[in-house]
Amino acid sequence: GPIKDGLIKRLRKEVARLSEVVLSLPPGASEAETCEKLRATDEQCAMLLKENDQLRGSVEQLTTSCMAQLKEKEAQAELLEAQRAEMEDTEEELEGHRVECETMKA
Repeated sequence: GPIKDGLIKRLRKEVARLSEVVLSLPPGASEAETCEKLRATDEQCAMLLKENDQLRGSVEQLTTSCMAQLKEKEAQAELLEAQRAEMEDTEEELEGHRVECETMKA
């Protein structure tokens, strides 16, 4: 399924990234140097993931805020629609009274 596909894609990326790190090492690099380079790369990844989570949090907050504003606007629109309907009723009522007055005058 899509979750498995996503996981495979992430693992492939990770393998490619680690291969890149290893290939970028100077020839004859010691195991310690290799580990250090990998550790630094992992730290960088962890930092990016943390930033990503913070951004995701910000996006979620914005979405929540936008949805609340949208609900508020919808409520305002409903209120305006109710007021408009009320005004139409009042207009009809006034028109009825006008016709009554005209009839009485005649």
